[in-house]
Parts: sequence; structure tokens; C-alpha cells
Amino acid sequence: MSILSDRGKHQAPRTHKTAAQTVTASWVDWGDEIDVDGADDLGLMGILTKNNSTNIRVRVLAKTSSAGTLEAPLPLNVLSATKVTVVTAGYIEFGTTDAAQHFIISAEVMKLYPYAQVQIQAGTVGVTGATFSASEYSLGIRG
Repeated sequence: MSILSDRGKHQAPRTHKTAAQTVTASWVDWGDEIDVDGADDLGLMGILTKNNSTNIRVRVLAKTSSAGTLEAPLPLNVLSATKVTVVTAGYIEFGTTDAAQHFIISAEVMKLYPYAQVQIQAGTVGVTGATFSASEYSLGIRG
């Protein structure tokens, strides 16, 4: 059963990850998977501190089951951030000029999949790796 019931509504923001997580050169899960059953959109707000790393990436994967291995990238939109490139391979890449920034991105779930997993990666990990921290998410249904 969906956690959302009314069209045109959104869920109050929920904590996604409280502790900072250092980015590596491989795609890794950032936070737990998210129950998105019945949602059209998943909004994610967070803080990126780039340090010496470059080409920092975020993607959101659709999942057919909890803890399942069948995953595929969801379409993403940048709602608030600076120096961001939306890459056709299903991820968002943060530019190299801003040392730290708050951002908001959304993934189009379209009521198609019950779970989503956010992942992060650095194209180049610096001496001091980039970190993602203090993130929240919200689910929405289009009116």
C-alpha cells in the first residue's frame, strides 16, 4: 500500500542520511534505500563539500524489490544547485568551481517502482575526498 494517498500532495521531508559520507571512485550507496511506492517524484536535498575531488556524481536507481539487485537509473532534474551538468548516462555531475554547496534534485519515479537507491561517486578522488552530508528526502504525487 502506498504511503501517499492524495494527488497533488507531498510527504513531509524525512531524514535520508545524517552522518557525512566520503565519496569514492566507485558508485556506492548513499543512505538506505527509500520506499517510493505510489510516488511520482522523489526530491533529495543535501550538502556536498567537494574538498580536492572533482566530477562528483549522484544518481538515483529504481529498484523492483527491497535489497534487490535489479536496478536502473531514473531520470533526474536539478532544482537548485550551481555548476551542475545533467549527464545522459543517468547521473548528475557537480562542476569543479564550487567548494561546497547545498543542492536539491528530483528523480522521476512515476509510480513505476517501489524502491529507490541514491548512489554517489567521484570521477577523481582528491587528497581530501568529497563528502555528502545532512540529506533529507520527500515524495510527491502530481496533481
